[in-house]
Amino acid sequence: MKKHVIFSVLILLTALFQNTGGLLPTVFGAAFLPLVPAVVAIGMREGEVAGLIYGMAAGAFWDITSSGADGVHALYLAAFGFAAGLLVKTYLRDTMLSFYVLTVSAALISAVTDWLVFTLAPVGDLGARLLVGFYLPSALLTTAFAFVSRKVFQLAAPD
Repeated sequence: MKKHVIFSVLILLTALFQNTGGLLPTVFGAAFLPLVPAVVAIGMREGEVAGLIYGMAAGAFWDITSSGADGVHALYLAAFGFAAGLLVKTYLRDTMLSFYVLTVSAALISAVTDWLVFTLAPVGDLGARLLVGFYLPSALLTTAFAFVSRKVFQLAAPD
């Protein structure tokens, strides 16, 4: 029970840091999105059900602050947490390499999904510049600092 309270508070704080402007640094306009590696880390550590639940909660916190999100972030963060837990349970080991592979995949899928839903559909042709200028660099920045999320969640609730 204590571990789940700690994880819930960490997800809430991570969402607060991600969704409040100016709390996390940006690099040339690219933003660090720590909820993605946090959900992957929880899914890998706790399994597919916990990954699904924490992913849905993290996505809901993200959707609350996003204009017109309508549950998109909750849907794909829940899928990332579930997939990470299921893959570690069946095929992968919980190593730093598998964490990075899953985080890169989740960050790229997240960036392309956000670009498709929020930029390409409403804007059209101008959206290609945003994909290369914001969404993909944000995915790379998220991957570059993903080890911080993994270490925080490992230290918060050791085995």
